[in-house]
Amino acid sequence: MVKLDAMARRALRWSASVVALGLAVGASAGEPIDPIPQTLSHDPRRAALGAQLFVDKRLSQNSQVACISCHDLGQGGADNRRFSLGVNQAEGKINAPTVFNSAFNFRQFWDGRASSLHQQVDGPVHDPAEMATDWPSILEKLGKDSAL
Repeated sequence: MVKLDAMARRALRWSASVVALGLAVGASAGEPIDPIPQTLSHDPRRAALGAQLFVDKRLSQNSQVACISCHDLGQGGADNRRFSLGVNQAEGKINAPTVFNSAFNFRQFWDGRASSLHQQVDGPVHDPAEMATDWPSILEKLGKDSAL
């Protein structure tokens, strides 16, 4: 029998849970997880707005950081830092995961606390070490922009 260290045991449990989840959500016959689809239906207007907001620093409390500040598309959709930096260069508790293919993640954030991108967006907005703001403040700022 092979002895596994604690990290290997956690990885094995995680792998088993991923396989179980893939089976539970109706994976392809014989496969534990569905492959990424070749196409994804979307509303082009919403996608364009999302791309515009992704780089908009007004989404942060003091208009210093945008989503792209930590999820740099030129750096693999992440910032390649040990701890990401937010408003006033506040150091976060963790690094930013890539945003590439994040629409296909079955959980969001490193700890999986959000089950969708819709749930995920509140995390960085409200976190005092990230964007440090709230939706009413963001809507007030953006409401002054006639282009939106």
